[in-house]
Amino acid sequence: MSTETPETPSSSTPSADGGRCAKGAKGARRGRRLFRLFLLFSAVGAGAFFLPRAFAGGGWGGEHGCHQSAQSAEDLRERAEWGASWFYDEVDATDTQRAQLDALLDEAAPVAFGFKQESKALKGQLADALSAPQVERAALEEVRLDGLDLADRATAKGFDWLARAATILTPAQRDGLRGEWDARHR
Repeated sequence: MSTETPETPSSSTPSADGGRCAKGAKGARRGRRLFRLFLLFSAVGAGAFFLPRAFAGGGWGGEHGCHQSAQSAEDLRERAEWGASWFYDEVDATDTQRAQLDALLDEAAPVAFGFKQESKALKGQLADALSAPQVERAALEEVRLDGLDLADRATAKGFDWLARAATILTPAQRDGLRGEWDARHR
C-alpha cells in the first residue's frame, strides 16, 4: 500500500498556473489590501478630475451600493476606515500608530471631500461651456486653468498626507510596503 502524498509546489516545481499564484489566495488578498491603502493616501494626488472616483467609485457600476459616491466628509471618512482597519493589521501597527493615522484620516477626509466638490463644480462649468450656443475658448481656458490649480492644490496636499503617514510608520514597515510595491510593479 503506497502512502504517497502529492508534492506541494516549491520554487523549483512550477505550479499549474505558471507560478503566478505562488503566494496563494490569502497572499493575493494581502497584496491587494496593501495596495488599496497606498491608493487611499495618494488618491488625492491623482488630480482634481479623478478624486470623485478615487474615493468613492462615482459611477463605475452605477450610483448604488458600494459604488455610490460619498455624500459627505463623514461618509468619506467612514469609507477610509474600512481600508485603514486591514492596513493596520497588515503593517502590524501599534496602538499609537493607529491613533496617529486615524487622526490623519480625520484631517484628510473633509479636505478631500472639499476637493471633490470643487471638481464637481468644475465639471459643471465645463459642461455649461461646451453646451452653450457659441463655444467660447476663453471660458474653456478658464475651466482648464481652474482645474490645473485644483489639481496642484490636491496633489500637494495628497503628497503631504502621504509623507506624514510614512513618517508614522517604522523603517521596517515602510520597507515591507516597498517590497509589496516592487512586487506589483515588475
